[in-house]
Amino acid sequence: MALAPNSTTAGTLTTPCLTAKEGDVLTWDSYFKWDDEALKVEWSNDNQETWTELYNFMAKDESLGNNSHKEMSFTAPADGDYYLRFTSTYNNGVDNFQGFKLNLPEHIMAISESNIPSSNSYMPSMKVSKSFDATVTVKESRGVNEENVVAKFYMGEEVIGTSEAVTVEAYSTKQITITATPTVAATSGAEMHIEVEYAGGTLKTEAVTRYVSEYKKLELTEKEETEISTGYSATYDLVTLTRSFAKGWNTFVAPVETNISEFGEGAKAYAFSDYADGELKFTAVTDSKLTVATPYIVYVPEAIESKEFAWESPVIRSTAVGADNIKVTKNGVTFQGTYAPVAAPGMEGKYGVTSAANIAKGTDKASIRGFRAYFELPEGVEIKALTFDGDDATGIITISNVQGATDNVYNLAGQRLQKMQRGINIVNGKKILK
Repeated sequence: MALAPNSTTAGTLTTPCLTAKEGDVLTWDSYFKWDDEALKVEWSNDNQETWTELYNFMAKDESLGNNSHKEMSFTAPADGDYYLRFTSTYNNGVDNFQGFKLNLPEHIMAISESNIPSSNSYMPSMKVSKSFDATVTVKESRGVNEENVVAKFYMGEEVIGTSEAVTVEAYSTKQITITATPTVAATSGAEMHIEVEYAGGTLKTEAVTRYVSEYKKLELTEKEETEISTGYSATYDLVTLTRSFAKGWNTFVAPVETNISEFGEGAKAYAFSDYADGELKFTAVTDSKLTVATPYIVYVPEAIESKEFAWESPVIRSTAVGADNIKVTKNGVTFQGTYAPVAAPGMEGKYGVTSAANIAKGTDKASIRGFRAYFELPEGVEIKALTFDGDDATGIITISNVQGATDNVYNLAGQRLQKMQRGINIVNGKKILK
């Protein structure tokens, strides 16, 4: 066995585990290309934890000259297991070992490769799991038994991921995946490594430093003003919104694209489509989603005392969140959304929508919670009705509680009425629900 052939860089060979009784002698032949090239021989009886020097020999020490040969030996000082290590340069070598027995362990495993992802993959978990996959490749070298292996991922002293138990066949290699989830941020870096546990012990990869980003979460509520209502722009990993909904008709403006199904089975949403002749016209949303920063009327089948929406990362919120950017105007009538509560008397003279789909004009004591919408009317404009069109609500019109025209009013029996009654009325040839 040559050591670092044709090189001036030292090479090292270590024997497999050898076993001997006290006084047993291990012999071998050493070969020296040049008389001034040293051969260092060391031995260990504590599983290579420490080494004791046995030889540090040059051929010229005994005037052997170039291309020389020397017999060397080692006598076991006690019963036990031993390793010998040989270090040399430039074509020195060792061969013909005799005297000790091989003592190969039943289990021989090694890590041949590992991959701990870069810092972009790391983020501590909040409401949604922020995890990543690391890998480690192990090799079984003994060939006696298959190995049952578990890999663990460490962030400092904390285990943040454990693989499933896998079987590594004899004389085979297998890659193991560990899904890890950091629980805290480490913006100044954290040491991370993988440990592989098997029947013969534990293997450990070299520690590497990785950075764990802060998890950026925005919590919104209908009762408080947050930066979203002031035009603040940022990228979040999670945005949540908590607000209540009455049974029936509600206004809503979404900070993030929202599925209509979030409001319960049978929920419907309507977009402001026109204003004409005192009628506010709404058209059913057909694509199942509500657009960001757009006010809607939403029909909710059952009251929701406290609904928490959760939009997973990454959420990139537009800067278009100010009042001028969350409204729809049709023929001078504005359907205005608000992400912030409006305290009294801020709603005075504005028009809100009740759960019965009536329109109520605000007094100096009127207020509104956040993530809702209201109407602003030009001078002289009045609202007679809300029209919901585009689904099974087609043709059913809800009159506002603002005084509207009541000429040509009939009940379903065809009897003319002096004024509308509770229920369905026929007003100017249209069905009106009061």
